[in-house]
Amino acid sequence: MSATKRQSAVAPEHTPPRPTRPTDRRHFGIGIVCSLPTEAQTVRNLFDYYWDNGPGSEKVPGDPNLYSMGAIGSHNVVLVYLPGAGKVNAAHASAFLRHNFPSIQLVLLVGTCGAVPLLPESHDIVALGDVMISEGAIEYDMGKRYGNRLHRDTDHLSCLGRPKPEIMSLIAKLKGWRCREINQRPAVHFGLFATGDTVVASGSQRDRLAQKEGVVAFETEAAGVWDTFPCVVIKGVSNHADGRKQTEWQHYAAVAAASCAKKFFAILVT
Repeated sequence: MSATKRQSAVAPEHTPPRPTRPTDRRHFGIGIVCSLPTEAQTVRNLFDYYWDNGPGSEKVPGDPNLYSMGAIGSHNVVLVYLPGAGKVNAAHASAFLRHNFPSIQLVLLVGTCGAVPLLPESHDIVALGDVMISEGAIEYDMGKRYGNRLHRDTDHLSCLGRPKPEIMSLIAKLKGWRCREINQRPAVHFGLFATGDTVVASGSQRDRLAQKEGVVAFETEAAGVWDTFPCVVIKGVSNHADGRKQTEWQHYAAVAAASCAKKFFAILVT
């Protein structure tokens, strides 16, 4: 069966070699996790080849996940559709992904997020539609509650921390690409993500977390993936975590994140 070729939305720096169609689930090395169907479809639209319904596409019995399989550049990838947002859904999906695709070495969490409107150190403006890439993550809502106050745990169970050195090297390459294209739109920012089961929807809570923890973006799935796989969060800013709905930015932010994820694949060492 011949693969279907698509035009890339992000031009690679060079033409990557055509990937070999997988004959086994062990031939997939990278996973992409999306919490919303629209986010997943946006990512799937950027596949260069599609491997669905071919050898190696069968799931192990009992796996509830929905997958799309294909290739981006020279990399065989598995796209995971979460049944809903949140840490629990992400954790369950990650466990089955590990069981079903044992060779996965890296997971990208791609979609939309909230973010601070101004970066604390550089004072760069974070516009709606910009892309945030994780340099680490914390679970901001894990801890002990005393009345209306939450004392956040700071042990290794709640501080997800920085990615592994090899992941940080890839992020450094992305920073280099960002510097070469400094006037690009949307802009790409790097920093610490806050992840939790509840959505940050208050400007005062956002600013308090940003000041205390040094976080720049807010989302709800990373904690469910981080303990199972090396993980990079790539999410487009659809709101400023202040409770104001910005539904008109959802699609734009999802497309921006997916396009940035495709650029990530272009710099991966084959």
